[in-house]
Amino acid sequence: MFWYDPRNDFVTAFGRVQEGEIKGAPTTKINERGRIEWDSINRRPASDRISIEDTQSDLRQFNGPIILDIDLDSILCITDPVGQNPNTMYERLDRVRSFIELLGIKPEIISIARSQTPSLWTPPESVDKIQMEMIHTLRDVFSK
Repeated sequence: MFWYDPRNDFVTAFGRVQEGEIKGAPTTKINERGRIEWDSINRRPASDRISIEDTQSDLRQFNGPIILDIDLDSILCITDPVGQNPNTMYERLDRVRSFIELLGIKPEIISIARSQTPSLWTPPESVDKIQMEMIHTLRDVFSK
């Protein structure tokens, strides 16, 4: 499992691909409220920072289906600095586009997390616009 945040120049890897399979990936469990969560003593399981090129190499070796999950709060988040560059959203969308194009993968499933519940992370006044821009970006990338 890999996590790319367009605010960074690295990928967070939760396990790595070896011999076509993911090794060392964390497990999940269903909590008492029926929600999926990491099955880890820590809030977040152990991970490594790897390069985008290493991510590309791992994914090319992987024999299973690829699922692309996009969290809209990585594009614009309520914890981002107030008064940031008005082009921040478009700059991050461009970074996501470049990342996906560089990976050269076609996922079996794409999901978009609006990051509104149970915790609010994407600004509510912007979430619809960010989602539409992300869908436009994905259509553009995968219709080629």
